[in-house]
Amino acid sequence: MRLTLPKTSCPVACLFFGWMGVLAALADAPASPAVETLLAAVLVDLDSPKFDVREVASKRLAELAQRPDANDVLAPVLYDALARADLSLEVRARLEPIAEKFSPPELATEALPGEVDTVVALLADGNSRHSAAGHARLARLSKHAQAIRAVQAELKRHLARPELPAEVREALQTAHARLRERLIDSGDAAEPDFDVSAGQIAAWIDEVSRGASPDDPMARCIAVESAFRELEDALLCDRLAPKISEALGRRLETGVADPDAAERLERLHEWSRPGLVAESWSKGELVTLQLLVIGLPQRPVGAPRITLFDRADDKTAHCASGNSLVPGTYPIGQAIPHPELYGSFFHLINTPTPRRKARYELTHRRWTMAGRRLRLTEQTVRGWTAVKRHPTDVEIDLLFDELDGAAVSKAIGEYLAAVDDRDDDEVSYLGFPSGASRHARVAFKLIRHGTHEALPGLVQSLDAGKFRPPTAKGNQYHYGWMAVLGICRRDPWPGVDDFLAGLLHRRERLFVPANDGQDEVPEVGATAAAILAERNGWKTADLGLERMQFDPLNNAGCPGHRFASPAASERVLAMWGPDEIDE
Repeated sequence: MRLTLPKTSCPVACLFFGWMGVLAALADAPASPAVETLLAAVLVDLDSPKFDVREVASKRLAELAQRPDANDVLAPVLYDALARADLSLEVRARLEPIAEKFSPPELATEALPGEVDTVVALLADGNSRHSAAGHARLARLSKHAQAIRAVQAELKRHLARPELPAEVREALQTAHARLRERLIDSGDAAEPDFDVSAGQIAAWIDEVSRGASPDDPMARCIAVESAFRELEDALLCDRLAPKISEALGRRLETGVADPDAAERLERLHEWSRPGLVAESWSKGELVTLQLLVIGLPQRPVGAPRITLFDRADDKTAHCASGNSLVPGTYPIGQAIPHPELYGSFFHLINTPTPRRKARYELTHRRWTMAGRRLRLTEQTVRGWTAVKRHPTDVEIDLLFDELDGAAVSKAIGEYLAAVDDRDDDEVSYLGFPSGASRHARVAFKLIRHGTHEALPGLVQSLDAGKFRPPTAKGNQYHYGWMAVLGICRRDPWPGVDDFLAGLLHRRERLFVPANDGQDEVPEVGATAAAILAERNGWKTADLGLERMQFDPLNNAGCPGHRFASPAASERVLAMWGPDEIDE
């Protein structure tokens, strides 16, 4: 592939037209030495003393980065360039933001020892360009997705050297921590290709168990740190964790003379055992969290009783003793109301392995509070749906008022459609209507807090007869349909008119009077027609719609209506055909 540039005396124009040729050539060219040659020329232009030349080159390089196959064509060249010790800091600053968008080509396992040796040499050199190249190479290694354990092993080989300069040690430790995160995020927790012998585990434990050495405290400290790091990394393999935990327990039973060493081993042993995270929330915010070990009694500072969970899996956890939670079985991954403090709740997370504990720690750092509320809301509603459980009034209130109300609307329809309703004569102290069924209480909250995402599942559950119908002597209000209409008026969306038009034929009553009479009762279809009339600038009286004194919907800003006569109903149905709605 050969390019001929147009003749011009303007260097910027020459560069521009040259880049047009590069783009045209690369548009249908696979990765090849010619491509690498062209990109190498661009690197020269990026280091030009002329600002305009550098800017044009940067712009065209950014355009190349938009190619669908840029990760295959461009990434190898970019990462190879960043690895060069002679690359100027100016060019490096322009290349790094583009390279960050791509995954670097991974080095062969046999090349890793030499690569890490080169990184250490560059970082220790003291030259700014060499140091920058060392950091770039190290960043590339930190992005390895396949041979993570192999890269870690090479980094730890150098970290175990007492003579390693402090700044180099810090850089390698940072890279090791990033690789550990990638390992935690990876899918295969068993890691069949990774293994450590019982003898090696024992040797690491013995190293951590030894006390400080007055002869060479720095070397001793680094040896302990290295052994501790090896044990931490090995515990991230679910297949090896029980074996290491057992070895740690045996060593602690024999006694460890040095107090600091004993504390380190005890901390590692607790981390190796199955655990549980207990989050405490108040007013929609995570306040505190407690890291518990299954089967290990723990007494928080100032607590009157011990906290002990003696069993946990991914569905439930059993509390044998607690301070806020009474003994009993509690769901994992759901909001659990505080038994005494309104607006407060707990959230239990099962962490049966060190890898799961480490993943929780990463999640704790990465997730925003809003993201946590969203996920907890979805998990709570899904949990109710899975076991077909009716939430209490406190749980319903908590879901809408303290968690993510929009997420409730997206998830609650599936719950209502999957779970049969149940009558409830309980008198509510949280503002729920007395005598309302369990589904009616959820719908009561949807009237004011629901969004249109709730409507498909809500209507499906109503059509399937999942809601208990209102009665003259019990719950007189049809809160399910009231929620549908209230949401339509309060949270309209582009298709709301078509949706309302589809309700015009509905004759379900929104209220059943005590004498069960048929007159002067608001209906679904008439109320839907009133909302349509309001949206389209029509007068309800001209359509034969009569507004009712119907407090539940009036209070929600959606007055109930009825048709004044059968003829009025027929007229409205004729007026709001598909053509009229589209118009």
